[in-house]
Amino acid sequence: MTTLRVPSRRTLTLASSALLVVSIAGCATSTQQAAGPKDAVIVVSQDGKSDPGNNPKVNVPFYITGANFDASTTVKLRFYAGTDTKGKRLFDMDTQSTDKGTISALVNNGIPTGQYAVEAQAKGEKAEEQFQVATPRTPGMVKVTSDGSAPKAMLSPVIRNGKVYVSQSVNQGSIFEWAQADLPTTVAKESVTVKPTASWQPKMPDGVKIEQINFNNGGDQLLMGKKSVNANTTGGNSIFSYPYGGGEGKHLAGNIAPAGNGYYTWGPGAGPDTTPHNTAEGAFKYTSKAFPTKTPTQVSIGDGAGVVQDSNGWYYFSSLQSGCVYKMSPDSTWADYVYCIPSWGANNQNQSVYSLAEDAQGNVYAVYQGASNDNTIVLKIKPSGSQADDNVQAIQIDGWARSVGLAVNSDGTEIFVDGTSMKQYNTNNTNSILSVSDPKWGDVAKPTPTTPTSVTTIPGEPWLTGLAYDEATDIVYAADNTGGFYMNFR
Repeated sequence: MTTLRVPSRRTLTLASSALLVVSIAGCATSTQQAAGPKDAVIVVSQDGKSDPGNNPKVNVPFYITGANFDASTTVKLRFYAGTDTKGKRLFDMDTQSTDKGTISALVNNGIPTGQYAVEAQAKGEKAEEQFQVATPRTPGMVKVTSDGSAPKAMLSPVIRNGKVYVSQSVNQGSIFEWAQADLPTTVAKESVTVKPTASWQPKMPDGVKIEQINFNNGGDQLLMGKKSVNANTTGGNSIFSYPYGGGEGKHLAGNIAPAGNGYYTWGPGAGPDTTPHNTAEGAFKYTSKAFPTKTPTQVSIGDGAGVVQDSNGWYYFSSLQSGCVYKMSPDSTWADYVYCIPSWGANNQNQSVYSLAEDAQGNVYAVYQGASNDNTIVLKIKPSGSQADDNVQAIQIDGWARSVGLAVNSDGTEIFVDGTSMKQYNTNNTNSILSVSDPKWGDVAKPTPTTPTSVTTIPGEPWLTGLAYDEATDIVYAADNTGGFYMNFR
């Protein structure tokens, strides 16, 4: 007796999977066999509930639903141009199956009109489906606030495991989190009220506020730059890590005593060794003597700012006062400066590096704020993975400054910063999101002059701060110092 199990795309619904058992001619008898393992199946639909059949037409956003995957596992969705998975691969998304092996993923990125195929794969399970995008997503902006208002002074957004975390840069501020599933999926002229799913206030001394946040490589620690509210505050001037949601923070780098403030180490309060005071030259005189160091927590970096853990385990962090980017070994027993900018520009505005970012190849990026006479500079740092020198390159974004936020896509082919045009430098806070495609990196001593590929200027009086880019949905998140955050649908 021979049997063939033939899975049918349409009979394998989300509710059940059927196996056809066909008797082959010539068999004298037929035997009942237990059904084998069910084949995974996916459906493309507008609402995430119905099954519109093969190759449906949908508008962005739409849903990929599925069944018969292994329970509680990561399912990778791969999208291709054309009618099958032999076409150009466009982007990937990860989703998590339930304990019953089902999936439901919202696709909300900027897919143009056309024919596509999607493949869902996890631990040997694989399913494919064709679909058509009839109407692409409308590009534009929406602002998210909370309960009709918004937490003030929002600074640094981070996206992880379906949630958006945003730090609040006020005295003893908090971290607010929103579920991405609760956030708007379309552009709106008015702000949209979405209550945070949770918030958490880390244990910090009075007079200290949060700057950039990032999760470590393991995802179990929240890295945090800390700024002193004034020069006599203890606890700022530093980089910390916290178990997210509670517990004591671990001091990673920076002298947290008031003496660790730049005012006392290279500013007017410093001794004659750093003359001239409060200049790039004075800060570098201090930094070049203090680094490298085997005691990162005892050396001044000035007010803490950006922080990220590179894929090789090394920490990279920056300062709002010194004009420097630093690196530190994974065990926190050795640190050095990577690069210190030679000029702080008019009114020392170009000394601050608020944000760092990382691509999937492990390159680290940093953005200098820029000044009225000195445009925004972005660094690309290729880590050496040791105490040896890193390779540093740079671009200069012509005509823009006041840059606080920085993000990058996975392959490093698109850089996002915010800023204000030089025409509005003296009248506006940071009000635009800039993207640079295929940046041409030059020598750090002579950054490549670069024109933004696209500019999105938000009307009114926004005050943009940190950025995060969700490549899966093609949305740039921009925190706002006046409260809440923006979602830029591209």
